[in-house]
Amino acid sequence: MRYIGFVEKIRQGGVRLGSNPRIRGEVGWVIASKIGEYALQFLLLKILATRLGKDGYGEMNLAETAIILVTHVALAPARESYLRDYHRSITRGYARDARRFLLRWYAIATIAVLMLSLSTADMLSEVFQVERGTVIAAALVFFFDRWRLLAVDIANIERRRKAWAIWNLAFSSALVVCIGTAIYAAPATAATALFAYAGVSGAFALAMMIPWLNDA
Repeated sequence: MRYIGFVEKIRQGGVRLGSNPRIRGEVGWVIASKIGEYALQFLLLKILATRLGKDGYGEMNLAETAIILVTHVALAPARESYLRDYHRSITRGYARDARRFLLRWYAIATIAVLMLSLSTADMLSEVFQVERGTVIAAALVFFFDRWRLLAVDIANIERRRKAWAIWNLAFSSALVVCIGTAIYAAPATAATALFAYAGVSGAFALAMMIPWLNDA
C-alpha cells in the first residue's frame, strides 16, 4: 500500500508540473536542445573521424582531454562555488561581488594558461608528440570556450532555458559548418580543426558574455 501511495504522489506531482506552462516550456526547450546537440555532435564526430584519420583524430582527442583536465584544476572550483551559491548571493545582496570575483578568477586563470601554453608550445609539442599548431590551437580553444561555457552555465542557473537552448544549438551548428569547411578546404589536421573550433568559440563567447559583463 505504501508503494502504491508513493507512486500516486509521483503521478500527482507530474500532473501538477505538466499543467504549469512555464515548466512545460522549459522542459520542451531542454529536450529539443539535447536532441539537436546529440545529432550535431554525432555528425561532427563522423566528419572528424573521416577527414582526420586515426592519428589526426587521436591528436585532437588528446588536446581536448588536456583542455578538460586543465579546466578542472584551474576553473572548476571557482565556477562550481559561484553556481552553487548563486541564488543565495542574490537574496543576501552580494551577487555583484560574487560575479566580480568569478570574472577576475576566470580572467587570471585563462590568460595565464594561454600565455604559458604559447610560451612552451615547442616543448609541449615535443613531449606529447603533436604538432606545435595543435598546442597553440588547443590553448585558444581553452581560452575562448571556457568563457562561452561560463555564459551557458549562467543562462542555465538563471533559468533562461530558451536562450540556453538556442545558444547551444547555434554553437553546435556553427561547429559542424566551420570545422567541416576548414578540414575540407585546408589541410585535414587536428590543428586545423582546433583553430576552427577556437574561432567559433571566440565569436560565441564574445556575443554571450558581453551583456553579462556589462552588468558586472
